[in-house]
Amino acid sequence: MTETIAVSDFDWPSRKDPLFDEKRQACRAELKRRHEDEGTSIGELALACGRSYGFVRRELAAADARIWPRGSRAARTFSRRQVQVARLLAAGATPEKIAAELGLAVGPVYVHLLKVRRKTGAGSGRWAYPAVLEVAYTTGMLPPPVPATEHVDLPARQTALIPLLARGLSPERMAAVLQRDVRYIRLDLAMLQRDLGALSLAHVITRARQLGLATSPTPACGEER
Repeated sequence: MTETIAVSDFDWPSRKDPLFDEKRQACRAELKRRHEDEGTSIGELALACGRSYGFVRRELAAADARIWPRGSRAARTFSRRQVQVARLLAAGATPEKIAAELGLAVGPVYVHLLKVRRKTGAGSGRWAYPAVLEVAYTTGMLPPPVPATEHVDLPARQTALIPLLARGLSPERMAAVLQRDVRYIRLDLAMLQRDLGALSLAHVITRARQLGLATSPTPACGEER
C-alpha cells in the first residue's frame, strides 16, 4: 500500500495558520509530488494534512498536478515515467521515438513498456500494446483523448476488429474468433490503421476513442499470440 504523508515528515500548517506565498508553493509542490509520483490519494492527503478533500484538490489543481480519478488505483500502480511512456505510445510513437522524446536509450523504454504491460495484464508481444492503451484509458491512467471533429465511415469487417485489438488479440486469434482467413484479417488491420489515420496499431485505440468507435469495455488482456 502506498505510504501516506506523516505529520513528522511534512510540516503542514494548521487550519488557523495562514498560508503565505512561499509556504503555499512549497506545500503545493509536496502535494503534487506525493499525488503524482507516489500515488497518495487526495483523501489520504487531506486526512494527513488535516484539511478538506476540496482544499487539497484545489491546491493540486493550482499546482497543475495530474489529478487521478476518484477511487482510481492507477496512481498507485504506475510511475511518472511509465505514464509518460504510455502517453507517447497513445500518440502513436514507436519505442525509438519515445526514447528520443524522453532523452533515454531505447533499452530503458522497452523496460518501461514491459512493466506497463505486466501491470495492466496486457500479455506479451507487439499485440499487447493496443490492450495496454485500452486498460490505460479505462482505468484513468491516461485521460480520455480529445474527441475528433471528423467522421470516418468504416466497413463492418474493420470495426469488428477494434474490440479484439483492444483485448490484445493477435491476427491468428482474431481469425479464430471471427472465423475468417488470417490473411484477410491482416489486410483489414492494415486498412483500419490507414483509414483511421493511425500511426500504429496501438494508436488505433486512441483514434477509435477520439471518433467514438466502440472498443472493448472490459478488456480481456493476456491472450497469447
